[in-house]
Amino acid sequence: MNAPVTLDAQALKALIKESVREVLKEEWFTMWQSVIPEVSDAEQAEIDRVSGSPSDYANEAFVDMTDWLNDENCHYLFIGGIYSGKKSMSNA
Repeated sequence: MNAPVTLDAQALKALIKESVREVLKEEWFTMWQSVIPEVSDAEQAEIDRVSGSPSDYANEAFVDMTDWLNDENCHYLFIGGIYSGKKSMSNA
């Protein structure tokens, strides 16, 4: 028979907090993917024709948003831009 696992209140709270954070992050990405419209091959070809390829632009023309998506505090989308979860909307 397995011995029961015991955790103090702080360890249990941290475990629950991390688990909820993981689930919310997964759901956030699922929701985000659901609002991105699919593009047909013909539409993508037109976009590529009009916009060119990334190599046609200077690196300064791009913003690397990878860290935004990996940020443990997550970033929240609101109309007009993105603000950090550390700020209130009035400070954004």
